[in-house]
Amino acid sequence: MPDFLAQVALGPVQGFIAAARVMRDFAFGSQLLSYLANKTADYLKAPGRGAQLIFPAQVGAINSNKIMVIFHDHTAQDVRQKLIDTEQLVRAELHDMAESFFSTFAPDQLESHDVAVWQVTDVLEYYWGMCEVTDAGYASAVQTLDRLLAARKMTRNFVPNQHASNRFKSSLTGTYESVIPDSRYVNTHDSSDMRQQKLQALRTVYGIHGAEYLSGVDLFKRRYQIPHVSLDFVSPRAMAARSIVVGMNATKFASFDQEWQKFAHKSFWDATPDEQAELVLDEDADRFDLQNWFANNADTLDVSDDFDDEWREFDAKVRNVDITLGQPFRQSTVKVAIFDGGLKYLLEEMSREGDFATLKDDITTLRELFEIQLPPLPQRGTMRSILKAGERSSTPYYAMLKADGDNMGKYVSELAIQGIAAHQNFSNQVAQFAAGVPAIAAQYHGFCVYVGGDDLLVMVPLRNAIACAQKLQSDFSNALAEIHTQHPTLPPPALSIGCVMAHHDEAIDDVVKILNETAHYAKKRKSALAICVAKRSGSTLTVAGKWGQFDVQMQEIMEMSVERKIPHGYAYELRELLMRMDNTSLPYLDNVMASDAKRILARKKQSENQRVDVDRITRLINAVAVYGDRTGFYGQLDQWVSQVIVAQNLSV
Repeated sequence: MPDFLAQVALGPVQGFIAAARVMRDFAFGSQLLSYLANKTADYLKAPGRGAQLIFPAQVGAINSNKIMVIFHDHTAQDVRQKLIDTEQLVRAELHDMAESFFSTFAPDQLESHDVAVWQVTDVLEYYWGMCEVTDAGYASAVQTLDRLLAARKMTRNFVPNQHASNRFKSSLTGTYESVIPDSRYVNTHDSSDMRQQKLQALRTVYGIHGAEYLSGVDLFKRRYQIPHVSLDFVSPRAMAARSIVVGMNATKFASFDQEWQKFAHKSFWDATPDEQAELVLDEDADRFDLQNWFANNADTLDVSDDFDDEWREFDAKVRNVDITLGQPFRQSTVKVAIFDGGLKYLLEEMSREGDFATLKDDITTLRELFEIQLPPLPQRGTMRSILKAGERSSTPYYAMLKADGDNMGKYVSELAIQGIAAHQNFSNQVAQFAAGVPAIAAQYHGFCVYVGGDDLLVMVPLRNAIACAQKLQSDFSNALAEIHTQHPTLPPPALSIGCVMAHHDEAIDDVVKILNETAHYAKKRKSALAICVAKRSGSTLTVAGKWGQFDVQMQEIMEMSVERKIPHGYAYELRELLMRMDNTSLPYLDNVMASDAKRILARKKQSENQRVDVDRITRLINAVAVYGDRTGFYGQLDQWVSQVIVAQNLSV
């Protein structure tokens, strides 16, 4: 009887994983697909089915959503039936997981138990292909199977949503309806106590804040614990805290850690991620702490008659009543609105923006009239003292890396010619690299969110982003070095990596969207690193270049920025120069720009910082490779300015 090659693919992949508002959603999505893929491999190689694993070569060796196997001495009907049976087992596994999870909710905590279970089971895409290994050989079968699977993906079944309704759709995907009853959310008729009770219940029961609508799939990702799978993860806020600490030298860290231990009773690096996250000053928490303090203490403060007259009018505007009904300060129920944060709070809660549109100036005036000095709040004061001890300020930013191997399809095609053993060896080498990724992330105080062979995602502190990317690239190249030596016509093995500097409060799905674009930007260049600064205010800025040149330059610029050898504001002055000289019809302006750039640097060195290294900066400018549309010195200077701005952001 002949041999049959088969491949199974599970999905959805990128869309399902990236549908995440918080880090747990994101980490769980990849963990679930990996768990089901490993179950698939287990079922396929179990006695009675007897498939030989090719990719991955071992169960659990690699977190991939694709499994390639070979059935020796089987009929086509036998192979087809075993693949059908395996799909049924995997779908039953997911159904049982969903059933057990949603059974933990009380009947009034879900709009419909059955709908929630159906949504989870419906989301899984499971498709497979098979072909006979003919006299044309194994490599030909691999190519045929790739084409079959691609065709199967394009013709997969779409089952109608039999549970469709006019309920709110998922806040994450907009695909399925929310399964959280409307009565669980805060509405305008709720009392203050009821509002607090509902918000607390939303957090404890569903793991959400405010008005986030979750489908069964979203709720499953947010709250379910996969059997025997640890879902420990580091939050973006905790990673931003690590960005602060990584920037300290040994002496400053010792002073910082001494103060930190008074707060956490352990060293910073021994603290849990949740404890570390406390180091990042939360602007929203500060605002509400300030409001709470003011609400509790305002009645003990002296209020002038002039202020009270102003306040009555303000109170009437806020409550949308006649001006004659305005309450004096002591009786007023809207005292927290004296702060800008209080105004924002009122706008969100009362949804009457039109009534408050012109009040910001009024509030500012009232604050000046009042001349109130608030004492430091305990937690805010504690964290600022701890940061001061390490001579560091808080940063809300962290870095996220996404990597993908270049030319992997060429390697698979070439090795398939050598047969199954060569293909399995390739799988094992990639798996060996993947197994080391979490340790690499930890070495740079980062966290591996997921790794699927050459496809991986890592969070890391800002200053360690490029160094971590370099280590991932070098280890990947080393893992496949022997295979490349045996096949010198293949391109050298390399990772293309995208890196994004992101704010810890940004929704993960928004960050991942930018990250995917950045990684694609690197992937187009092959064997490249692309870095994007995505601040909450302003547009994004992306720079990219080849390994061995660009990454080395960026590391050197970062080191110089830390040592103050690149003057503050220098890059932005050069950017203004570029804007003035942006005229392609006047090529001689390159000489003018070169002279003006030297003048700016010399003036900066004289006026700001004698440590500015002019020779080193000049050498780096001359070594910059131009990747944009503009050539000549303009393009070179433009690339340099962007690299300096990005590097200075990473070296905070």
